[in-house]
Amino acid sequence: MFLIFLTVAGIWDGARKRIPNKVLLFGLLCGGADAIFLGNVSLWYLSLFGAAARFFCMILLTWSLFCLRLFGAGDLKLAAVIVACLGWRVGGAGLVLGAMLGGVWAFFRLARRRLFARRFAYLASYIRVFLSSGKCSPYYKRGRDGEEAVIPFGLCLCLGSIVVSFLCKK
Repeated sequence: MFLIFLTVAGIWDGARKRIPNKVLLFGLLCGGADAIFLGNVSLWYLSLFGAAARFFCMILLTWSLFCLRLFGAGDLKLAAVIVACLGWRVGGAGLVLGAMLGGVWAFFRLARRRLFARRFAYLASYIRVFLSSGKCSPYYKRGRDGEEAVIPFGLCLCLGSIVVSFLCKK
């Protein structure tokens, strides 16, 4: 059932560049159902506790990336749901593969739209201001930066997690 959620969430993010909390809650329910019906039913409470711990650990680990606006709140919560339901090994590998897919997609998007010089000049300026002042401000601001370099990162995370889930099946 969790793979159904990943498909729905990926399509939703690809179409709307947003992942609503209702969709993420559906993912937690699907992951819980998978844990109960495909795992050891007598130890469901341990599975639930472990998933909750992984969820909150991922929120804490990725919070700074959200604060810098390197990705959105939906992407942060999606990453937490993926790790909560698939575990650190499979979920983490899915996120890494998804991030690599996102990087390739962003590279080609910047190349196709001829945005490399402008985005890298902005990145250099951002780093220079950070190093000289020590102030950390959001890297991306929609009003200033627009949508032309934005990719649906949640879709990439879902694709990476689906691929790794199939590769790790026993």
